[in-house]
Amino acid sequence: MEGPRPVVAGSRRFRRQEWDYSLLNKINEKNIGKWGVENCREEIKRLFERELSKSDFGRMYHEGDDFLYGAMNCTTQGIPEDQDSRLAAIMKCLWLRAKIQSSFLSVLMDLNRSGVVSLEGLEKPMKLWRITDKTVKKVRGALFNFERICEIGPNWITKFPHFGDLNGWFSDEIGYAAPMCWLATVIVRGALTTDLDVIMHRIEEFGEFGALNRQKLERYIEKYRPEVKGIVRNPNANLSSGDLEPGKRHHDSLVMAFWLPYDMGLNITAEDACRAFDDEVFIPLEDLCFRFFGLPKDLNLAPEMLPASLLRLQNEVNGSGPNHVHTETVVGLAFDPVRD
Repeated sequence: MEGPRPVVAGSRRFRRQEWDYSLLNKINEKNIGKWGVENCREEIKRLFERELSKSDFGRMYHEGDDFLYGAMNCTTQGIPEDQDSRLAAIMKCLWLRAKIQSSFLSVLMDLNRSGVVSLEGLEKPMKLWRITDKTVKKVRGALFNFERICEIGPNWITKFPHFGDLNGWFSDEIGYAAPMCWLATVIVRGALTTDLDVIMHRIEEFGEFGALNRQKLERYIEKYRPEVKGIVRNPNANLSSGDLEPGKRHHDSLVMAFWLPYDMGLNITAEDACRAFDDEVFIPLEDLCFRFFGLPKDLNLAPEMLPASLLRLQNEVNGSGPNHVHTETVVGLAFDPVRD
């Protein structure tokens, strides 16, 4: 079996807890400033159009994706000024999805750095909407035994009550399924251990998903997946016969606003995976949200309240050290709380 490829990038790419939505929950989309709407309107329209072009309305697997597609499509027809609050709700939805996906990417980076999962699972296309592989189903079910994964389950709305009329964007019988399908698939494709408990323990130690309810996990394995006692590594897990041609991501049409990397070809490095997500999507989207909502970039705030772009700069200034930075070093890039 091929050994794990080394990870140069840190597991916590921005030295913060990605699974932290306190900043999002403080944003009131009913009371946003006109500066953000007026100055970000065209950029947001381009973002919406790009995401809409990747998806196919009416063919998406989850009802919440269809609902979000419809809301974004209506908004791009002109983004009327009297719908500023609706625009804000959509932006919060996209940002929340991105933060959840960022959390899952950090977990994979740690599993890879720890030597229990390779990045081989990112090489080929995958289905993000329906799982037929028994082992992938088992791993996805096991993830539900982490306390924070339960937050994006069927009762997610109790954690995120402030999304205006877009509360249905998460609609599905198991919650926000796509990132869980992605991580479970990558684990099975690249597992360097046959022991599921080793992987679950490592994820718990990393802390991004919170505590693991081991009693529930044991009951789950015994009751629902007794036929699969360990992880059966399968490089082609969750790969449909229609998705074999590299670069053909037509299967993206069945999900909405999904950016985690896959179908990347051979010899993937951690830098490749992080660049595909962070540089191409996550950092620009988060910067846009900070400008749109007029959020401060105060270096005295907790890392979870700051944008990833600034945290990356802190890491570079400090040699990837802890989240402390000499203010005078970066003040020119971070001092303006809204428009920098």
